[in-house]
Amino acid sequence: METVHPTCVTCRRPLPGTDLPRYACSVCQAAAARMLADLPALYLSLSWPARRGDVEASRGAAFGSRPPISLAALDATARGSLALQALTGWVRDWAETLSTETREIAEPEWPEGHAGQVVTACRWLRWHLDAACRSHAAIDEALAEIRDAYREVAAAAGEPGPRVVRLLCPCGGVLTADATTRGVLCRGCGKEHGRAALGGLQRAPRSGGVAA
Repeated sequence: METVHPTCVTCRRPLPGTDLPRYACSVCQAAAARMLADLPALYLSLSWPARRGDVEASRGAAFGSRPPISLAALDATARGSLALQALTGWVRDWAETLSTETREIAEPEWPEGHAGQVVTACRWLRWHLDAACRSHAAIDEALAEIRDAYREVAAAAGEPGPRVVRLLCPCGGVLTADATTRGVLCRGCGKEHGRAALGGLQRAPRSGGVAA
């Protein structure tokens, strides 16, 4: 009888038997940890009322000619933004879900401002990330929302997005993926390639191939 090995709920990579139990693999955990580490500085760069570049640019400008306000920055730092709602929401969820009869996990002391709450949430989530990856059944949803929040804030801050690569499906179709892609469905043959399978595909030539 064939043995079915557990796989990561996020990237479908096989989980090593020496590192169980866990729902999300160590690679996905490390990627989320990096995003949570970088998010506070990116968020603060958007919420800071007068960044150095804006101040210096306005010194030589005429009255009423201030640099335009970034709508993307406003959206990423608003009360209902994905970063604020998702990160603080998962703090509350993990505090309840990861607590046991013998160990209660408390929420952090929340500051009043949005920026402070995002910084606090990122720090708290990083601290409890390993426990969540090992025991939280919905960790795939949490990691997806952390990734989406990071992308939104990074894009608003002008950070370059992940590098996109073109891969060749065995049918000849061309697939596009980046470091955060969980899977790709080839429109040429209908086959779905998980994250682990994407790593074994050849790079597509610069031209040619069936669009997928």
